[in-house]
Amino acid sequence: MKKFCLFILTITIAVFGYSTDLLAGSKGSYVWVEDENGWYVQYSDGTYAADEFVDGWWLDAGGYLNEEWEAGWIQDDYGWWYQSYEWYPTDQWLKIDGDWYYFGASGYMVTSSWVGEYYLTANGTMATDCWIDNWYVNADGKWVATREEEKKPESRVTTKQETQTTQNTDASSQKKAEVKKDPTAKSTPETKREPAKETEEKVVEEVIEESTEQPKEEVTPPDIEASALSEENENVLVIGNSEKELDVERLGRVSGIQSFCIYNDKYYSTDGKNIFVQDKNFKTIKQKPIAVGHGNAFQLGSNGYGYISGWDDNKIYVIDLEKLELVNTIELPIIGYTTGVVDDTKNVAYVLQRDSFPNSLENYKLITYDYKNGNKISEKYLNEQFGALQSCDYKNGKILVTNGLGTSEIPNGYRVYDTYGNLCYEYSLESFSDLETEGVFMDRNSNDIYISTVHNNMYIVKEKGQTNNKD
Repeated sequence: MKKFCLFILTITIAVFGYSTDLLAGSKGSYVWVEDENGWYVQYSDGTYAADEFVDGWWLDAGGYLNEEWEAGWIQDDYGWWYQSYEWYPTDQWLKIDGDWYYFGASGYMVTSSWVGEYYLTANGTMATDCWIDNWYVNADGKWVATREEEKKPESRVTTKQETQTTQNTDASSQKKAEVKKDPTAKSTPETKREPAKETEEKVVEEVIEESTEQPKEEVTPPDIEASALSEENENVLVIGNSEKELDVERLGRVSGIQSFCIYNDKYYSTDGKNIFVQDKNFKTIKQKPIAVGHGNAFQLGSNGYGYISGWDDNKIYVIDLEKLELVNTIELPIIGYTTGVVDDTKNVAYVLQRDSFPNSLENYKLITYDYKNGNKISEKYLNEQFGALQSCDYKNGKILVTNGLGTSEIPNGYRVYDTYGNLCYEYSLESFSDLETEGVFMDRNSNDIYISTVHNNMYIVKEKGQTNNKD
């Protein structure tokens, strides 16, 4: 099979030669070229492929074809992955036909999600030199730390040549090779791994046949965040003058980056445009497009309903978690930035609001709103400040809020208030002092809390010595 594929490749090159009409990735069109050292790929912008797959063949660090590795795209009910014999990438970036892709913990391609400071588009390719909502990524795909909530760019640079680093160690035998600095120190195929999926019956011929199709969907999220856990970190629950030591344990990854809740041993999360459902092993089992604004708070209500705060649209979206349907929208007569939770047994929403930009240091106001009768019941400024109130949750008269974009003056923190705005207790978690939190959830059957970060990691925080009740 390998010799046959190489024969086809040779015939293709002989016919097309240096034609620039071949398949194109983000680097533009490319051609296969042979010299005394073997086959290599040259892009139309003059650069060369290295440490990547092109047309299903692996180009090594020197840029030459490695005949031991041929691969292709495969799809099942859960999404797309890229496989070479028994090996496929997991928890890593991989460059394929000129574009960067990220493959999650189960090997599936990630789409429509942030992976660290990089964004994966709907077809799985890393975005470059464009705006993602109000965020900008540069020519290398990296997020530029500038955000304007109300001002859209007047013009966009859509075509900009990537910066490359070249190396020529031996002009007579080595060509210049482009090697992208991998933000996650990706590994290259050196040893074959046993697949986590049941793909033993899939033969190489099937891989090559399917490799002509472009992947379209994803399910499993990424796994790139370095561990936030360290024995040196002190994590405590502060209640008045007393403290309880806490353990922090990483559980897995949520599909939606904004916020999440847990219902019937399943993880429900959102990215603002979709609702994802994952089983207890964090395998995505369902996904449905439901627009919920920014979706920065995902609260579990009663009778299988979830409540999602839109944040910048002054709405709370009501989701039937069993049917995965939007059943109602609570309109809040409140301007500014809002993060809300609901006591649906009393038809009352507790809304944290302020007019200033979310990353300022202005105090939030807690507004109690009777959404059934359309009346404001009360409002009170919280005594404590937040860099940005990133998410919140509600349970038994208690509201958990998180400061997800900490500053030097106000580090990230997690506080619990009563419905009158009085501080009850807070979580001091050194593990997360430098990590941006996205979602929080209070366990309904224990005192544990769950936290998700900007990298989609989910952690459980519990009293020291207790076991994970989700095991």
